[in-house]
Amino acid sequence: MRWLPLLLLALPRTALAAAAPPPPPPPVPLTALAAHGRVALEDVSVTVRCDVSGHPAPSGSCHVEAHFALVAVGPTRLDRFEPARPGWGPEPDAPRIVDGEGEPLSTPLELARGERVAVRVSATRRLRTEVEPTLFLMMSPMTMRHLLLGESREVRRRGDGVSGALVEGQAVEVRGPVHVDATDAGPVVVGLAGEEVVGVARRAVDRVGLSLTLEPDPGSELPIQPGGPVLLAGAAGPLDASDDELRFSLGAAYELGVTDYLFVSAAFETDFHSIMESVVVEAASPFILLLPGVFAGAGVVFRQLGDRDPDAAFRIRLGAQMPVVGVAADLDYWPTIGEWTGSIRARLSL
Repeated sequence: MRWLPLLLLALPRTALAAAAPPPPPPPVPLTALAAHGRVALEDVSVTVRCDVSGHPAPSGSCHVEAHFALVAVGPTRLDRFEPARPGWGPEPDAPRIVDGEGEPLSTPLELARGERVAVRVSATRRLRTEVEPTLFLMMSPMTMRHLLLGESREVRRRGDGVSGALVEGQAVEVRGPVHVDATDAGPVVVGLAGEEVVGVARRAVDRVGLSLTLEPDPGSELPIQPGGPVLLAGAAGPLDASDDELRFSLGAAYELGVTDYLFVSAAFETDFHSIMESVVVEAASPFILLLPGVFAGAGVVFRQLGDRDPDAAFRIRLGAQMPVVGVAADLDYWPTIGEWTGSIRARLSL
């Protein structure tokens, strides 16, 4: 047991690290070409298709396909722009730039005045959701219990995003309206020159600046919040039982939160002699620095099998909670036999 004090000291640091806000994601530019000289873009068409899923923190990728004609208004040099993001390989994130016949566009490319080239840009960008807690020195009971699956009102999610222009330069002119098809963008907000595009649109803009922003699900406005599963393991028996009379007890439960401080749990339990189902309502306190959260609750228990007829009991629950792990003690009063039984079990919540 020498390791127990060390574990208790490490858990708050782990919780605080989990509550620290993540660093902002590195920018992922969308720029495909850099024009050194005066150019004009004509017949610009952009299609955005996204494959994004997940709740409440969606992630996935968006594919951008753009077609346009680039006309050199004056002598111009085109350079290929290769965006990079730490930890990502060059494919499939590097834009694929080809001429009108589908051949890779060789850059740098020198264009004389009036020269025209057809360009097709194909680029894929990954988008994800960042978790941004708002508390740093404490954790709400919901966050503490269900770091992985729980929904807390004290946790905010920030969607990833990319932005940039198809052609970057000091003198880039756009001739005619830009056609944008965002019908398959899903939850990703597509912006053109700072204005959102819904479905199919044709807009006159000064610059083909495109943005893709992943918007996380804001969650329900109702006070009920999804929690997560709980696993329980310990010992159970009569209050005056000797060590030999105690039985090993296992349980599995699912919790729902009401705000961040009340919980309703439904559980299935067994001591390998009888089976029980319980419903318990609990109130819990937050985790603050080195102090674990505590909780108390009451509910009902229904029992079957064993050495007596099916019956029910009134349950009182007390416990303490650290991030993910905790301990719960239950006291059950059985009116049919006029006796109390109890259990003490470790809990692991996801």
